[in-house]
Amino acid sequence: MKYSYVIIFYLIFICEINFSQTTSFNRGVNLTSWFQTEDVRKIQFSKYDKNDFKYLKELGCDIIRLPINFHSFIDSAKNIDPLLFYFLDMVVNWAEEIELNLIIDNHSFNTRINTEPSVIEILKPIWKQIAEHYKDKSKLIYYEILNEPHGIKDSIWNSIQQEVIDEIRKVDDIHTIIVGAADWNNYKNLNDLPYYSDSNLIYTFHFYDPFIFTHQGSEWIDPPVKKLKNIPFPYDKNNMPQIPNELKQTWIESLYNKYDNEGTEKYLMKLIDMAVNFKDKRNVKLFCGEFGVLKSNVSNKDRIVWHKFVADYFNENNISWTVWDYDGDFGIRTENNINIELIESLGFNSNIKSQKLIDGENFNIPIYNDFIEKEIVEYTWNEENSVSYFDGENPADGDFSISWKNADRYNYIGFDFIQNINLKSFADDSDVKLKLFVKGNKNIKFDICFVDSKNNSENNHPNRVRYTVDANNFTFDNNWHFLEVPLKDFTEYGIWYDNKWYNPEGKFDWSKVDRLQIIAEHQNLNEVSLYFDKISIGE
Repeated sequence: MKYSYVIIFYLIFICEINFSQTTSFNRGVNLTSWFQTEDVRKIQFSKYDKNDFKYLKELGCDIIRLPINFHSFIDSAKNIDPLLFYFLDMVVNWAEEIELNLIIDNHSFNTRINTEPSVIEILKPIWKQIAEHYKDKSKLIYYEILNEPHGIKDSIWNSIQQEVIDEIRKVDDIHTIIVGAADWNNYKNLNDLPYYSDSNLIYTFHFYDPFIFTHQGSEWIDPPVKKLKNIPFPYDKNNMPQIPNELKQTWIESLYNKYDNEGTEKYLMKLIDMAVNFKDKRNVKLFCGEFGVLKSNVSNKDRIVWHKFVADYFNENNISWTVWDYDGDFGIRTENNINIELIESLGFNSNIKSQKLIDGENFNIPIYNDFIEKEIVEYTWNEENSVSYFDGENPADGDFSISWKNADRYNYIGFDFIQNINLKSFADDSDVKLKLFVKGNKNIKFDICFVDSKNNSENNHPNRVRYTVDANNFTFDNNWHFLEVPLKDFTEYGIWYDNKWYNPEGKFDWSKVDRLQIIAEHQNLNEVSLYFDKISIGE
C-alpha cells in the first residue's frame, strides 16, 4: 500500500509537470505588415477582417501573433495614440468572439538599430497603458514585451524585462506575459534568463536555422544575399549552387562552407534541443514565436521539407508555435492562393476555400468607408503630407473621413486595387456609378481618374480616364454633398508616366482598372480643405 501511494504521487507529479509546460494554444500564424507601419494613420486596417479570423480558425489556427510597432504610435509624453486602440479593440473583440488566442506583440524594432538600455523609458509606460486598457479582457489575450531585443547585454535586458513585468502587474495580474532572451530572442540565450518572479509567463524564442537556407535571397541583411539561391534542405552535395562572388570572404561564405554539417535534420534537432532542455530544466511553458523560410529564392519542395521537420519536432516536444508568416515574404499564402502542400506539412486544414477578394463583376465595390476597404491599398503622392485617412472631425457617416488640405498641383490621393477590377461591361452603363460624399471650403476644380494597368509589351504605359469636379456639381460650402458619376461620363485623358507625357490614344482598358485617383490637376489647392467619404462603385 505504501508503494501504491508513492506511485500515485509520482504520477500526479509528472502530470503536473507536463501540464505546467503546456500552453493553452498549439499552432498559428503571424499577421505581418498590418500594424507595423511608422504612423498609426498609415495602418491599412481592412487588410484583414473578422472573416479572415474565422478563416484562420477553420484553417486550424488557435493562436494569432500580431506584431505592432507600438513605439511609433506614441507622442512625446509616451501616450499611445487613441486611434491605435480604436483598431486594436476591434481585433481583440474578433479574437474573443471567435475564441482565438491573440498575442499583442510589441514589434518595435529595427534590424540595423541596437536595443538601447533606454528602451525601458518607453516599455514601462506603454505596457502600463496596454495592460490598463485590456485588463478586463479574457485570458485569450497575451502580452509580448518586445520582439527580438538585440545588441544589448543579456544582464541588462533581463533586468529591463523584470521591470516591465512588474509594471504590468501593477494593473493586471490576469493576463499571461510572453518573455524572451536577448540576441534576437535566441534559443541559445534562454539559459541566461533569470528565474523571473512571476508564475504567469510563457518563454519564447525564434528559429531560422540554418540561416543560409532560410534567408537566401534577402536584401536587408549585411551583406545582402539577393543573388544567393537554390540552397537545398537538407544538404545535398550534388545540388549545392556556387556562392556568388560578392559573398566570398564574408560571414555568409563561412556559413556556406559549414552547410554540409549544419544543413541537416540532425543538426537542427541539436539546436532545438537547447530550447527543449531549457523548458524541461525550468519546467516552464515554451513558445516559438517565429520560424520560416523566405520564399523568393528557394524551391517550394525544400521549404515544405524544412517547415514540416521543424513543426513536427516542435509538436513532439510540446512547443507551441506561430509560423512567420501568413501572407508576407515568408508566407504560407500569396494573394489569393494558399500553398496547399505547405499548410498540410504544418498540420493545417487544406479542405477549406480561401477568402474571396474583390470581384469586378460585383455591382457594389466599396472603396472607402471609415478606412480603405479590403484588398485596396493607399496610393498617394503629397509633398506636404497633407492627407489624413482618419479625420474624425465631421465625417459624412461613421467615425472617419478623408481630409486633404493645401495640396500642391498634381498631388493626388489614390486607391490601388491589389487585383485589377473588371468594369468593362459597366463602362457604358448609366446606372453604374462612382459614388462618394464630398465637401470643401472653396470653389475649385479637381479630377477623379481611373488608371488602367499597363501590359508587358515594349514601350507600354498606363492610360487614364477622368471626370472633373467643380462648382457645376455643387457649391463648395463646407457641407457634405453626395456625388454620383456614371462610368460612361469618364473621358480619356493623357498621363504623365516615367518622366514623359503621353497623349490619349483611345486605349483605356476598363477590364484592367488598377487605381482610382483624386488629383489636383488644375491648380494648387492653397488654403483649400477637401473631404471625402463613403466611396464606392455600384448601381
